[in-house]
Amino acid sequence: MQLFLENLLVEKENLSEFFLPKDMPNFCCGCTNCFLKGEEFCPHHEVIAPIKTAMEKVLRIVRKNKYNNK
Repeated sequence: MQLFLENLLVEKENLSEFFLPKDMPNFCCGCTNCFLKGEEFCPHHEVIAPIKTAMEKVLRIVRKNKYNNK
């Protein structure tokens, strides 16, 4: 995986990595604040916002499944 990422990227600064559950330890609690009031009212907003921002900027998402190494 690392060799793939090294060859894929021209500049290492363009790489954002997030590892779940380390980077998002709490799952959605179903409060619906994000739908009714706005994303900033989500109780997990501080943790989710950087992940969401990074995903909005990407050209590619590389996902590794720990169960089958794909």
